[in-house]
Amino acid sequence: MSRWAMFLLLVVSWQGAVAQGFGTQWICDPALDDTSQVWFRHTYVSRGRPVQAFVTVESTGSFDLFVNQRNVSTRVLIPCRRSFDDRPIAITYDISRFLQRDSNTIAVWYSPAWPHRNTRQLAVSYYGWMADGTPFAFKAGEDWLCCKSNRSLTRAGGERVDGRRKCQKWNAVDAPIVGWMTTNVILHDDSAFVAMQRTVNEAAKVCKIRRQRYFDLVGDSVYYDFGRPFRGWVRITLRGAKVGERISIDGLEYVCNGEIDEQVCRKFTITNHRCVLICGDSDFRPAQIQKAEAIEIVPDQRRSYFY
Repeated sequence: MSRWAMFLLLVVSWQGAVAQGFGTQWICDPALDDTSQVWFRHTYVSRGRPVQAFVTVESTGSFDLFVNQRNVSTRVLIPCRRSFDDRPIAITYDISRFLQRDSNTIAVWYSPAWPHRNTRQLAVSYYGWMADGTPFAFKAGEDWLCCKSNRSLTRAGGERVDGRRKCQKWNAVDAPIVGWMTTNVILHDDSAFVAMQRTVNEAAKVCKIRRQRYFDLVGDSVYYDFGRPFRGWVRITLRGAKVGERISIDGLEYVCNGEIDEQVCRKFTITNHRCVLICGDSDFRPAQIQKAEAIEIVPDQRRSYFY
């Protein structure tokens, strides 16, 4: 049998095992809690650049996949799932164009579907073949590292962001290792079927970004009216905020880092907006808000499931 045929057989059998959930090797944060969003990463070293490679991410929550610090998808709120639904959903990505010659860092930003505990956070498979036709395949295991991100969910359906803990290089090969831990491995031998989603149908997409129609100052708070209602996120740009200053933005709780033109918006939650109240602690001033934007998000009408 040729190496190409062996590789095709590997891919078909691998995806078949994912679809049926047999012997799935899950990883999770060893300090598991109800609300934390978690960073996962691992660097794979190879002799040369893979010719073709794929990553299959199976999750019970939401996630973003990064390869060498580049976001693999242009969609948001991945994968497409209903409220209070934590069944495993798998998406396979062709990551060939993101690969480098010597080492490749695969990283995943994970969020629970809603505030609750589930040890089945992620199952990640990385597979492909080298220039000489040699196939390879890896599963995420105890060699992966994880760290709680600077974001978490709130029980009211929003998010909490600590800007002081922002880490631009969390998904890089030279990311800091202080505070990172090896993942726990959970093996499930159940035969539950896994929903498979196409990458082009995986979730929702940003369809429009627009400014508010007007705003009203009420004491130390400000109301931004965006005119027509929309479903999505509100993104604000701040200048002159103090380190540790706390601001509330229609369900988003933010702790400032004091940087010039710091921005914040939701990532893995979504709600309806029109007239948005922005307020804060005793350090907050409405003049700190340089810009408020409506980010309208719509479902991808082409989305589909495979069981």
